Amino acid sequence: MTPLELLEEVKGRFVVLYHNNDAALQRLLRQALGKYQDKAGVLLQTRYPAGTTEAKLPELYLTIAGCQDEMLRHVPVFVDDAEGRIVFSPEASGSLTLYWLARLRDWPDERPLPYGCVGLVGDYLEALIDIPNTLRTRDAYHGMDGPIPDLPSMQEMRARLTELEQQMEECRAILPVSLVIC
Repeated sequence: MTPLELLEEVKGRFVVLYHNNDAALQRLLRQALGKYQDKAGVLLQTRYPAGTTEAKLPELYLTIAGCQDEMLRHVPVFVDDAEGRIVFSPEASGSLTLYWLARLRDWPDERPLPYGCVGLVGDYLEALIDIPNTLRTRDAYHGMDGPIPDLPSMQEMRARLTELEQQMEECRAILPVSLVIC
């Protein structure tokens, strides 16, 4: 599911969507992706053939999580952000696996999101949209005669965001285990 497909799916969760400004919804989508990036992270990996001593930084690279050779030994890595490259230790043997955290906040709209983050990002996005949508719903019923729907308070909506942030932290990306031989 791409970020835009996720946004459309979340919009469909609302019976009435008063907060339907595309630019504002896109900002909330990026905010939800950024919160997941900060709280849980998305761990990706790239493999390099034996003998690789340097490579370009992966697309959407945020930071290195670790690197190991095919014997699962830790491989020291130097990141040259200015040149946009990674330099691997020459002592590494065999192929290399680089683990890195992705910039989810900058994820392209047309690329599918990593499967593991879709549920919580969607729930968080729904909670973010629910705040201005509920405020507009209150405004729509203000001054009207008749029953006013039971709407959550601002405190309840903020508590929902906090609960989802805690769930994100519990789903934190687990870094791979490497052997360090002294």
